[in-house]
Amino acid sequence: MGESMRELLWFDGEKRARFHRVRVGALCAMLLAGCLGGAASRQADLTGRSVAAPTMMVARPLPRTLYIVLDPMRVPDRVHVRQSQYSAIEFRTFFKRSLRTALAPYFQRILVVDSPPLDEPDPHFVADVRLDGIEMRPHGRLGYAQDVLQMQWGFAIRPSEADDYLFSFTGTGVSETEYSQLELGFQQMMLSALTGLVSKWTEGDVFQHLIDATGGNAAPTPAPSTTRSL
Repeated sequence: MGESMRELLWFDGEKRARFHRVRVGALCAMLLAGCLGGAASRQADLTGRSVAAPTMMVARPLPRTLYIVLDPMRVPDRVHVRQSQYSAIEFRTFFKRSLRTALAPYFQRILVVDSPPLDEPDPHFVADVRLDGIEMRPHGRLGYAQDVLQMQWGFAIRPSEADDYLFSFTGTGVSETEYSQLELGFQQMMLSALTGLVSKWTEGDVFQHLIDATGGNAAPTPAPSTTRSL
Protein backbone atom coordinates (compact mmCIF):
# COMPACT_ATOMS: atom_id res chain seq x y z
CA MET A 1 0.00 0.00 0.00
CA GLY A 2 1.38 3.36 -1.00
CA GLU A 3 2.26 6.10 1.41
CA SER A 4 -0.44 8.38 0.05
CA MET A 5 -3.09 5.69 0.50
CA ARG A 6 -2.07 5.14 4.15
CA GLU A 7 -2.27 8.86 4.80
CA LEU A 8 -5.70 8.98 3.22
CA LEU A 9 -6.96 6.08 5.37
CA TRP A 10 -5.49 7.65 8.54
CA PHE A 11 -7.12 10.99 7.74
CA ASP A 12 -10.49 9.29 7.10
CA GLY A 13 -10.24 7.35 10.38
CA GLU A 14 -9.37 10.48 12.32
CA LYS A 15 -12.39 12.27 10.86
CA ARG A 16 -14.67 9.42 11.88
CA ALA A 17 -13.25 9.36 15.43
CA ARG A 18 -13.66 13.13 15.76
CA PHE A 19 -17.23 12.87 14.50
CA HIS A 20 -18.07 10.20 17.08
CA ARG A 21 -16.46 12.23 19.88
CA VAL A 22 -18.64 15.21 18.96
CA ARG A 23 -21.77 13.04 18.93
CA VAL A 24 -20.95 11.47 22.29
CA GLY A 25 -20.23 14.91 23.78
CA ALA A 26 -23.52 16.29 22.50
CA LEU A 27 -25.41 13.26 23.83
CA CYS A 28 -23.81 13.64 27.28
CA ALA A 29 -24.72 17.33 27.33
CA MET A 30 -28.34 16.50 26.48
CA LEU A 31 -28.51 13.85 29.19
CA LEU A 32 -27.00 16.20 31.76
CA ALA A 33 -29.45 18.94 30.85
CA GLY A 34 -32.30 16.47 31.16
CA CYS A 35 -31.12 15.35 34.57
CA LEU A 36 -30.80 18.92 35.80
CA GLY A 37 -34.21 19.80 34.42
CA GLY A 38 -35.76 16.81 36.17
CA ALA A 39 -34.09 17.73 39.45
CA ALA A 40 -35.43 21.28 39.24
CA SER A 41 -38.99 20.02 38.64
CA ARG A 42 -38.82 17.93 41.83
CA GLN A 43 -38.86 21.09 43.99
CA ALA A 44 -42.11 22.98 44.39
CA ASP A 45 -41.76 26.74 44.79
CA LEU A 46 -44.82 27.86 46.78
CA THR A 47 -43.92 31.56 46.79
CA GLY A 48 -47.07 33.68 46.50
CA ARG A 49 -49.40 30.69 46.48
CA SER A 50 -52.38 30.03 48.76
CA VAL A 51 -55.71 28.22 48.83
CA ALA A 52 -59.15 29.26 50.07
CA ALA A 53 -61.12 26.51 51.79
CA PRO A 54 -64.93 26.86 51.82
CA THR A 55 -66.12 28.39 55.11
CA MET A 56 -69.42 29.15 56.84
CA MET A 57 -70.86 32.67 56.79
CA VAL A 58 -70.57 34.39 60.18
CA ALA A 59 -72.50 37.57 60.92
CA ARG A 60 -70.38 38.68 63.88
CA PRO A 61 -66.77 37.51 64.25
CA LEU A 62 -65.16 37.13 67.66
CA PRO A 63 -63.57 40.38 68.89
CA ARG A 64 -60.58 38.65 70.48
CA THR A 65 -57.33 38.42 68.56
CA LEU A 66 -56.38 34.93 67.40
CA TYR A 67 -52.67 34.15 67.59
CA ILE A 68 -51.78 31.24 65.31
CA VAL A 69 -48.51 29.73 66.52
CA LEU A 70 -46.47 28.37 63.62
CA ASP A 71 -43.25 27.32 65.27
CA PRO A 72 -40.57 27.06 62.53
CA MET A 73 -39.39 23.83 64.15
CA ARG A 74 -42.85 22.32 63.76
CA VAL A 75 -43.74 23.91 60.43
CA PRO A 76 -40.54 24.59 58.44
CA ASP A 77 -40.20 26.70 55.32
CA ARG A 78 -38.52 23.89 53.42
CA VAL A 79 -40.09 20.45 53.58
CA HIS A 80 -39.08 17.09 52.15
CA VAL A 81 -41.71 14.69 50.83
CA ARG A 82 -40.98 11.34 52.43
CA GLN A 83 -40.61 8.27 50.22
CA SER A 84 -39.76 10.46 47.24
CA GLN A 85 -37.19 12.86 45.78
CA TYR A 86 -39.62 15.78 46.02
CA SER A 87 -39.43 18.85 48.28
CA ALA A 88 -40.97 22.30 48.61
CA ILE A 89 -39.75 25.76 49.56
CA GLU A 90 -41.76 28.61 51.14
CA PHE A 91 -44.07 25.97 52.63
CA ARG A 92 -44.50 27.71 55.97
CA THR A 93 -45.55 30.98 54.32
CA PHE A 94 -47.92 29.06 52.04
CA PHE A 95 -49.42 27.26 55.07
CA LYS A 96 -49.70 30.52 57.05
CA ARG A 97 -51.49 32.40 54.30
CA SER A 98 -53.94 29.57 53.59
CA LEU A 99 -54.78 28.86 57.25
CA ARG A 100 -55.35 32.53 58.00
CA THR A 101 -57.74 32.76 55.05
CA ALA A 102 -59.69 29.72 56.29
CA LEU A 103 -60.18 31.19 59.79
CA ALA A 104 -60.64 34.84 58.79
CA PRO A 105 -64.48 34.83 58.94
CA TYR A 106 -64.49 33.86 62.62
CA PHE A 107 -62.10 36.44 64.11
CA GLN A 108 -61.77 40.18 63.79
CA ARG A 109 -57.98 39.98 63.95
CA ILE A 110 -55.54 37.14 63.24
CA LEU A 111 -51.79 37.24 63.81
CA VAL A 112 -49.39 34.44 62.91
CA VAL A 113 -46.43 34.18 65.31
CA ASP A 114 -43.47 31.89 65.94
CA SER A 115 -44.27 31.40 69.64
CA PRO A 116 -47.18 32.14 72.03
CA PRO A 117 -47.48 35.84 72.98
CA LEU A 118 -46.36 36.19 76.58
CA ASP A 119 -46.75 39.95 76.83
CA GLU A 120 -50.31 40.26 75.49
CA PRO A 121 -52.37 41.84 78.33
CA ASP A 122 -55.79 41.45 76.70
CA PRO A 123 -57.66 38.15 76.55
CA HIS A 124 -57.11 36.38 73.24
CA PHE A 125 -57.11 32.98 71.57
CA VAL A 126 -54.08 30.79 70.92
CA ALA A 127 -54.01 28.17 68.15
CA ASP A 128 -51.14 25.69 67.95
CA VAL A 129 -50.30 24.07 64.62
CA ARG A 130 -48.18 20.97 64.05
CA LEU A 131 -46.99 19.42 60.80
CA ASP A 132 -46.44 15.69 61.26
CA GLY A 133 -45.09 15.15 57.77
CA ILE A 134 -45.74 14.98 54.05
CA GLU A 135 -45.26 11.80 52.07
CA MET A 136 -45.85 10.32 48.64
CA ARG A 137 -48.26 7.40 48.71
CA PRO A 138 -49.48 5.09 45.95
CA HIS A 139 -53.17 5.35 45.18
CA GLY A 140 -54.93 2.58 43.28
CA ARG A 141 -57.20 3.75 40.50
CA LEU A 142 -58.68 1.86 37.54
CA GLY A 143 -56.23 -0.98 37.92
CA TYR A 144 -53.03 1.07 38.19
CA ALA A 145 -51.21 2.95 40.94
CA GLN A 146 -50.76 6.72 40.94
CA ASP A 147 -48.72 8.60 43.55
CA VAL A 148 -50.49 11.25 45.62
CA LEU A 149 -49.21 13.80 48.15
CA GLN A 150 -50.45 13.25 51.69
CA MET A 151 -50.01 15.59 54.66
CA GLN A 152 -50.61 14.73 58.32
CA TRP A 153 -51.10 17.67 60.65
CA GLY A 154 -52.75 18.92 63.81
CA PHE A 155 -54.54 22.06 65.02
CA ALA A 156 -55.78 23.04 68.48
CA ILE A 157 -57.24 26.25 69.93
CA ARG A 158 -57.89 27.60 73.43
CA PRO A 159 -58.71 30.88 75.16
CA SER A 160 -55.61 32.51 76.63
CA GLU A 161 -56.90 32.08 80.18
CA ALA A 162 -57.43 28.31 79.75
CA ASP A 163 -54.86 25.57 80.06
CA ASP A 164 -56.74 22.96 78.04
CA TYR A 165 -57.69 23.16 74.40
CA LEU A 166 -61.30 23.86 73.63
CA PHE A 167 -60.99 22.20 70.22
CA SER A 168 -58.32 19.79 68.99
CA PHE A 169 -58.09 18.36 65.50
CA THR A 170 -55.80 15.88 63.75
CA GLY A 171 -56.30 15.47 60.04
CA THR A 172 -54.95 14.48 56.66
CA GLY A 173 -54.78 16.39 53.39
CA VAL A 174 -54.48 14.47 50.13
CA SER A 175 -53.79 15.73 46.63
CA GLU A 176 -55.65 14.52 43.58
CA THR A 177 -54.09 11.79 41.45
CA GLU A 178 -53.33 14.13 38.57
CA TYR A 179 -51.58 17.51 38.56
CA SER A 180 -49.50 19.11 35.85
CA GLN A 181 -47.12 20.83 38.29
CA LEU A 182 -45.84 19.83 41.71
CA GLU A 183 -47.02 23.19 43.06
CA LEU A 184 -50.59 22.35 42.04
CA GLY A 185 -50.31 19.03 43.89
CA PHE A 186 -49.31 20.92 47.06
CA GLN A 187 -52.25 23.29 46.62
CA GLN A 188 -54.67 20.37 46.21
CA MET A 189 -53.22 18.74 49.33
CA MET A 190 -53.51 21.94 51.41
CA LEU A 191 -57.07 22.59 50.24
CA SER A 192 -58.02 19.06 51.29
CA ALA A 193 -56.37 19.53 54.70
CA LEU A 194 -58.08 22.85 55.46
CA THR A 195 -61.44 21.68 54.14
CA GLY A 196 -61.23 18.84 56.66
CA LEU A 197 -60.49 21.31 59.45
CA VAL A 198 -63.38 23.61 58.56
CA SER A 199 -65.72 20.62 58.28
CA LYS A 200 -64.88 19.41 61.81
CA TRP A 201 -64.99 23.02 63.05
CA THR A 202 -68.54 23.36 61.73
CA GLU A 203 -69.73 19.91 62.87
CA GLY A 204 -68.44 20.55 66.39
CA ASP A 205 -70.02 24.02 66.57
CA VAL A 206 -66.61 25.31 67.64
CA PHE A 207 -67.44 28.95 66.95
CA GLN A 208 -70.35 28.86 69.41
CA HIS A 209 -68.19 27.09 72.00
CA LEU A 210 -65.60 29.86 71.67
CA ILE A 211 -68.32 32.46 72.22
CA ASP A 212 -69.63 30.60 75.31
CA ALA A 213 -66.13 30.16 76.73
CA THR A 214 -65.45 33.89 76.57
CA GLY A 215 -68.66 35.17 78.11
CA GLY A 216 -70.91 35.07 75.07
CA ASN A 217 -69.40 38.12 73.41
CA ALA A 218 -69.03 38.39 69.67
CA ALA A 219 -68.09 41.49 67.82
CA PRO A 220 -70.91 44.01 67.47
CA THR A 221 -72.61 44.15 64.12
CA PRO A 222 -71.43 47.26 62.23
CA ALA A 223 -74.02 49.99 61.96
CA PRO A 224 -75.53 50.31 58.47
CA SER A 225 -73.95 53.00 56.35
CA THR A 226 -75.98 56.14 55.81
CA THR A 227 -73.99 57.13 52.74
CA ARG A 228 -76.06 57.12 49.58
CA SER A 229 -74.56 56.11 46.30
CA LEU A 230 -75.02 58.56 43.49
